[in-house]
Amino acid sequence: MIIECGLEKIKNAVAMAETVSGKNLSLPVLANIIFEIKDRLLKIKATNLDLGLEIILPCKIDGGGEATAALNGALLGSFFNNLSPATDKIKIELKDGNFVVSSARQSTTIKGLPVDDFPIIPPPDAADSFFIASGELMSGLRAVWTSASISSMKPEISSVCFARPAGNLVLAATDSFRLAEKLLSSGKGENTTGNLMVPLKNIVKIMKIIDAGDMELEVKYNPHQISFLAENFYLTSRLIDGVYPDYRQIIPARWETEITVSRPELLNLLKLANVFTDKFSQVDLTAGPDKLEVKTINEGGQNVAWLKPLAASGEPVAASLNLKYLLDGLQVINRDQVVLKFNGGHKPMMLAGAGDASYTYLIMPIRR
Repeated sequence: MIIECGLEKIKNAVAMAETVSGKNLSLPVLANIIFEIKDRLLKIKATNLDLGLEIILPCKIDGGGEATAALNGALLGSFFNNLSPATDKIKIELKDGNFVVSSARQSTTIKGLPVDDFPIIPPPDAADSFFIASGELMSGLRAVWTSASISSMKPEISSVCFARPAGNLVLAATDSFRLAEKLLSSGKGENTTGNLMVPLKNIVKIMKIIDAGDMELEVKYNPHQISFLAENFYLTSRLIDGVYPDYRQIIPARWETEITVSRPELLNLLKLANVFTDKFSQVDLTAGPDKLEVKTINEGGQNVAWLKPLAASGEPVAASLNLKYLLDGLQVINRDQVVLKFNGGHKPMMLAGAGDASYTYLIMPIRR
């Protein structure tokens, strides 16, 4: 049985599968990528038990029957990455459990490994679903994922929360020091399952995979699993069992002070201020009707800079914030103007794009 396939297609598929596969001392088989030929289709599979991926790769298959091979993901990825750029098409033969690859100028045999212990990737069996463009989902995930906790001490906040109020998709993440929420449009139907908490470590890999192309995704879910389906693949992730914090209660309904400034100007000013931050990454903001002042100081010196607001309302306010958090929020806002909102210097500060109600970003002040 011989498979003919374009090099770039199989190279990209293996790279996606390698993202999912990983080292596991108790189950070494999880480091493998499975090649399966069945019903004249080539399927590439990988899982780490938290995340599972199955890709159907369009290709030409000569000969009938079925064949399966398990191959080390890291070895396979390195092999395809180092094939000559002049290679266009390759031929693959699954022979006696081994993987034989040949092109016009080379022939390589990669030894197959036992496949008996490879776990079954659960199919996307769920009652609830919605459709969303991969680009829209990616923009939402990019806006929130950095705000999730990197610690596993509290699994609920070491995740990105998916919620489905009124037929929309709301993504949220928090590490208790900041909060990001992004509202996306995603078709009809309300969530009957509740908030879905996708582990942060899975979100990072999901983003790498769905960013591979512009596609329509069907998202299916139940209380334990969420799956992303496209024309030629499906990706499934376990969910965290628990209750996501009711973060909406900490978002103020009104603000005492609001300052609108140029986003590029503020971004440049903060990047300069970053040179003089201390180990707490502290930046001192003073916002008033005439200027927004930014001050940082460390052992090497200090920097004070300011810019003129485009609009301002309320009383002057001074607050100490984490500069990295500010930069993270500014870099995902795609508006030319941003609004900084305060309720005094000791309560959460909000950053948002001017005229954009879809993105909410809150930062807790530094108290020392």
